[in-house]
Amino acid sequence: MTIHGPVANGGWRRVTKSNVVKARYAGRNALNFTGESCLNRNPLSHGNFAQAPQRSLAVFRLNIVSNPWRGLRAVAVAVLYCVCLITALHVDAGEAEERRVRISLEIFPRIVAVDLDLRSKLSTTDTLRLFVLFEHDAEAARRVSEQMKNSFTNIGGLSVEFVVQSTQLAATGGMEQPAAVFLSDVLSDDAFAAAMKAAVERRVLVFTPFAGDVERGATVGIAISSRIKPYFNVSTLEQSHIRIHEKLLNISQRYEYK
Repeated sequence: MTIHGPVANGGWRRVTKSNVVKARYAGRNALNFTGESCLNRNPLSHGNFAQAPQRSLAVFRLNIVSNPWRGLRAVAVAVLYCVCLITALHVDAGEAEERRVRISLEIFPRIVAVDLDLRSKLSTTDTLRLFVLFEHDAEAARRVSEQMKNSFTNIGGLSVEFVVQSTQLAATGGMEQPAAVFLSDVLSDDAFAAAMKAAVERRVLVFTPFAGDVERGATVGIAISSRIKPYFNVSTLEQSHIRIHEKLLNISQRYEYK
């Protein structure tokens, strides 16, 4: 019986044991041939087997699967690729977050400066107490505080004081009166809600560098596209009775809950 298999040019060729072995060593994972044996006629004379008389054909399928270890190696390579891709995405997300923090450290004092009631928020020592609020990473909060100290010493001619504060202490009511708050952590929903409740009651601006925080209630953050703009939550501003200079609001992006 003669076995024929398809080839790249659309024709058929004879498949022998030696052909299979050669194909296997050429690195093919699997060979799937559908051939037909002609009892009385040469199938090549008909162009393809569909044209050959049914009474003279016996249909058969030949499936040859190569070494199964090749399949396992292919799966391992695919898994490794997925792991590398996920790691790269995490790295990209981490770098984007760090960039947002760096930009926010430059913008934060300028936002605080346009609070029209800033002087009324001076502490008993006539300084502006700026809180760096964290929930999980105290070390990161301290780094942010140090960066602020090295960047500016006053806002609008008013001396500043930096305080690293945990959300746990804020939740117990132990938080002193700040002039403004900078979030150095992505807070959990409960911690975020408690911090914003206290800030609204005390008429304190809460600045966040993290995407999504303004939409869930933070007073102000940043919007990054082709340009970098302050991003205000209009509802939180109104509830907090915080008055921001109109010129800044006009050039800022606003979030209004609908």
